[in-house]
Amino acid sequence: MTKPQKCSSTWSAMLGCKSEMKEGCCWAVGNGEKIHIKTDPWILKLHNKRPIPNFLSTEQLVLVSELILQNPPSEEGTEDKLLWLHHPNGVFTAKSFIKTLNDRAPSSSHYGNAGNIPWKKFWQVKVLAPNLQIFAWIILNNGIAVGSRMMTYYKDINTECRMCNGVVETLEHLFLYCPVSQAVLFASHLTLRIDASLNLSVHHYIKSWLLEGGDYSKLKMGICLFWSIWKTRNNIVFNKGTVHIQKMLQETYYWFHRDTNIQNDTTLPSEQDLLDSAETVWSPPTQSKMKINFDGAAGIRGFACAAVARNYNCEFNGCQTQVFAFSIPVEAEAHGALVGIELAISKAMRHIIVEGDSLTVINSLKYNNFPVPWRIKNTIGKIKDKLGNFTSVDFNFIKKEANFMAHSLAAYAVQNQLSNQWLTSPPSCITHLFSEDSSS
Repeated sequence: MTKPQKCSSTWSAMLGCKSEMKEGCCWAVGNGEKIHIKTDPWILKLHNKRPIPNFLSTEQLVLVSELILQNPPSEEGTEDKLLWLHHPNGVFTAKSFIKTLNDRAPSSSHYGNAGNIPWKKFWQVKVLAPNLQIFAWIILNNGIAVGSRMMTYYKDINTECRMCNGVVETLEHLFLYCPVSQAVLFASHLTLRIDASLNLSVHHYIKSWLLEGGDYSKLKMGICLFWSIWKTRNNIVFNKGTVHIQKMLQETYYWFHRDTNIQNDTTLPSEQDLLDSAETVWSPPTQSKMKINFDGAAGIRGFACAAVARNYNCEFNGCQTQVFAFSIPVEAEAHGALVGIELAISKAMRHIIVEGDSLTVINSLKYNNFPVPWRIKNTIGKIKDKLGNFTSVDFNFIKKEANFMAHSLAAYAVQNQLSNQWLTSPPSCITHLFSEDSSS
């Protein structure tokens, strides 16, 4: 068949795949007048749908009709019909042909595909955060924009792995065979040592963790590790970041333990219940944790926020203030929580308790289904993004009288228009309060 002058792009592409088209066809014998015995496909059960070579002694092409002359068809005759085997009715359609080509096409990851993943079991897993489950789904469907995949869309793109600057970045290299990824996987609780000679795929590991069942702890840890690797890779690509194995592990453990840090209760406790149960005096944290109190304050010249960190002995472990001209009280409180998180990061704290007397801010941080006011959504989002720097984080609501030190520091900051950080000793305005809180 020659290509006509006016031809759609679909038919033009199919004419370039004539050999694949022929493989899907087979004649249904009628009168046999259109079917050549040797060259046409007409015996479905044979490998090539044709008789074996030298079936007939003559080299001349012989029609199937010559084989059925002893049992001639009816007077009107039944015509031979060419069937398309990939359609239930034997009818050729462009849609069924394109589907056949897609089914035969190799996966974008030559190691595996998503066809054999038990998807029903996958979506029944409830231990993964929604964003991690979607991320895993994208991996299993080869939708991650690694270098080798992006090369098919942008010719001049750098396809090297940005973490090791070695080979072309494929899905398997990024998550399994890159030296950085291998170090993170082995250093994690999975202690996963990747043997490159086995040539296993990301799909293989996710599927094996999924089928293992139980509490799905391996699946959860594995996906959290892949997520941390992906975020590090993107930070290098877009922000010119660097590799920090310890931070990658911290990110992993944050997501692994996140369901215990931020609650997903369908029913929030009432405001009265929270007020009744709130502490009225400051209480020290356990020995393994640091407690950070935050607050906001308003003055003639604007607003300010403050955060103070103390240990189990009520000893000073740093404080920080920030002033801004335009705000409302809840924004000042939210900024105070952000300042407290930034203070904890600068002091390399790992286990923290964050306390404040703003019920709105605490609930926004503590409960995923709490309706966060639009004015503080961005600030709350920044805080949650930074929680990966910690092993554990708890958010507690307390009454104003238990938060007096943070409030005093915020009032001092707004009065003196002071944005500062104290890491070794506290400012004089709150020095006397340490003895008062420790005695209470």
